[in-house]
Amino acid sequence: MRILVAGAAYFLIVFVAGIVLGMIRVGVLAPNLGATIAVLIELPVILVISWYVCAAILRRVPLDSGRNEDVLAGALAFVLLIGAEALFAVGLGGRTLPEFFAHLVATDGLIGLLGQILFAAFPAIQTRRFVQ
Repeated sequence: MRILVAGAAYFLIVFVAGIVLGMIRVGVLAPNLGATIAVLIELPVILVISWYVCAAILRRVPLDSGRNEDVLAGALAFVLLIGAEALFAVGLGGRTLPEFFAHLVATDGLIGLLGQILFAAFPAIQTRRFVQ
């Protein structure tokens, strides 16, 4: 149960922050600087937010690294994030699902995906580095 609570809360809070930052990236930065530069500007901001959100959640919902609860919570958050982004891309962005996945290998999409992988790793990094 702790894995579900921690992973879902982590995803939800960071996803909401990502929506706000994404609107700025798509509406302001990308048209003026290009998609790749816009993602490179957004990425450190969302990663810092993710780091602190993760730490706050782990203080409230401690996870057992010996049982890989931290890895599972990060994986759950990652799956929820990719799923939500796919739904947004298809539902609001007018993309097909194959177009969404194809974009992940474009330069800006790949940079974003690498950031999402770091996002997923933060629970394990923090639990194993700071909690033990």
